Amino acid sequence: MIKFFRQIRQRMIKDNRISKYLLYAIGEIVLVMIGILLALQVNTWNEARKQNIIHGTVMTRLSEEFRALEPVLAELVAFTHSSRESTALVVNALRMEEPPADEPTFRAALARANWVQNVPQMATSYKELVSTGRLSDIRNVELRKALIRYGDAHERLERIYPAATSVIFTPGSNYYRAVDWNMDPKTWEGEGGILSYDWTALRASRAEMQGWVAYQYDLALYAETELQEIRTIVSLLNKK
Repeated sequence: MIKFFRQIRQRMIKDNRISKYLLYAIGEIVLVMIGILLALQVNTWNEARKQNIIHGTVMTRLSEEFRALEPVLAELVAFTHSSRESTALVVNALRMEEPPADEPTFRAALARANWVQNVPQMATSYKELVSTGRLSDIRNVELRKALIRYGDAHERLERIYPAATSVIFTPGSNYYRAVDWNMDPKTWEGEGGILSYDWTALRASRAEMQGWVAYQYDLALYAETELQEIRTIVSLLNKK
């Protein structure tokens, strides 16, 4: 097409038909501009298509990861609440002069009192969105806000975890001096983990175990907050 216009232009210049030449020149310019605009539009369509594919992939990964995280956090919440309740039961029992009459229940609580479960890793897809600055690309505003709240909750949980474990697992604590643990992990469920305990020495651990309760409460609270955000994210992803 452009070659055709050039041939006409050269013929007009040769015949000295300037006015018609100008019209054809303008037509040629318009044709070039239309070609450029079409090329730009095609590029825009291709880029939009590529972004839609990327966005779809990100949403799929988020859905898969957070669906997998939900039961893990639910287990952590239940486990931490159970440990806190067991520790509180032991602390209340230690206020008495004599060991509790229900020995099996007390032993099971004593074994469960100092358990702390590991904090799950942050969702990889979320970390990648943050590290690459692409969290803002999430089109659903509510989903984006929920992801940010999830990240904040997870960071709080990760910050409290080392402090909690350093207090609860202090080797020189009165608890570990008073309690003799079975070294076979297979026996640690229920009361089987405790071989024996010194009631008088154990009562000296009441104050430190009250501190355990506080840390276990915080762990449960932050884990519960993270779980709520995960469930919100999963719910929003289901509506996409």
